[in-house]
Order: sequence, then structure tokens, then C-alpha cells
Amino acid sequence: MIYLNPDRYFGIEPEEWCLRQGIEAEVGSALISLKRPQFSFNADLNASQFNCQFDYIIAAGIFMHASKTQLKTCLTSVSRSLRTNGIFVAAFLAGDSDSISTDWSYPEIQYYKASTLHSLAEQCGLDLVLIDAPHPLGHQWIVLTHAKDQRHITVIITSDSMPSRGKNTFPSNY
Repeated sequence: MIYLNPDRYFGIEPEEWCLRQGIEAEVGSALISLKRPQFSFNADLNASQFNCQFDYIIAAGIFMHASKTQLKTCLTSVSRSLRTNGIFVAAFLAGDSDSISTDWSYPEIQYYKASTLHSLAEQCGLDLVLIDAPHPLGHQWIVLTHAKDQRHITVIITSDSMPSRGKNTFPSNY
């Protein structure tokens, strides 16, 4: 949020108390007043209420608590809310089988097979690419784009090739 211009941060949080606690502990009310973020408290993970198109969408700690139905709603919303050439980056916890929870499950953890997320993304008109990048909690990163863009992202990031120590490979149009 600190790197964005005012009125350019939109956040979805199923647990309002988590957001309030995070603001108090991490960023403070002064930054909220300065940046004027918009928040939606919905467990459906639906961004349509913002009524805008996004260049970038990030879900760093959402998929680990979401049900498969919520993930499908989220990806459908992303497909509608992501600009052409936009990028959605998300983290999930990979498992040998899919969690069976039917609701938001904070603080419980949900696991999904990468193939399940790939199938859900495809159903929503999105291409999904797994990213080999470190995550402090052991999550797997994915990048999603519109399938109709006919643009595939190839990103190679490993712990040995982080920007300060090596090179990243991105398409030339980035």
C-alpha cells in the first residue's frame, strides 16, 4: 500500500477483525488516512463491488483459508476484473489432495492440488503458471492471466536467482 498512489489500493478480507488488527499493528491509521484504501469484507472473494479493472491483483494469504467454491468465485471475479494484459499473482498451499471445507476456514489451513487450481482457472478463462519462487511459509506461487490474451508468462525465479543475486527471466514486454 505504501508504494501506491492514494485511492489505488483495493482489498478484500473475509475477517474484518483481522484487517483492523493488521492496520493497528502493521501500518497505522495515518497511512490509511493518507492512502484512502477501499476494503470489502466478503468471504466470497468477489471484487466486482469495486467496479473497476485492475492491472495487478495479489492474493498472498487468501487461498490457504478458502474453500474450492470460494476459489472458483474468486477466479471468476478476477477474470472479470483483470485488465487485458493484467496479472494475478497468488499463493496456495500444495497438497496431495484437495481440502473439503465448504466455507472460509480461518485460522484452519486448506490445501489444493496444483491441477485443481489449473482446472478452476481454465474454467474461468485464465491461464495458470506455477512459479518456482521462495515463500516464507512454504506456499506455492502462481501467476494467472487472461487465456484470450494468447500470452504466456514464463517466469523462472528460484532462491538462487533472486534479483539481488542473479537474473529473472520475464517476457520482453515487461
